[in-house]
Amino acid sequence: MATYCSAEEFIGSLGSSHLDCLVLDLHMPGMTGFDVLEALAAVPDQSTRPPVVVLTGNDTAASRARAQGASAFLTKPADADILIPAIRNAMSRRAVVASTQ
Repeated sequence: MATYCSAEEFIGSLGSSHLDCLVLDLHMPGMTGFDVLEALAAVPDQSTRPPVVVLTGNDTAASRARAQGASAFLTKPADADILIPAIRNAMSRRAVVASTQ
């Protein structure tokens, strides 16, 4: 497991490590989660892109639309009974995609 202090730190690490899943808050100081999703969409080799589970305290239709590429969209506070299955589902869908490539 890896943690990052900021979106900028995470973006700077792209390509240097393999992530099974990214749990991402949409509203952060500096780069937002939306910025991170845009940066991930621009990664040339999409097979290296981790699945994303989005967390937000501001659940709106506009936020859901902007986070369209996420594997799951959860509203905070998300308890473990919801968050852990969302992460497992995102990781298993990635494994299925990888096995067909």
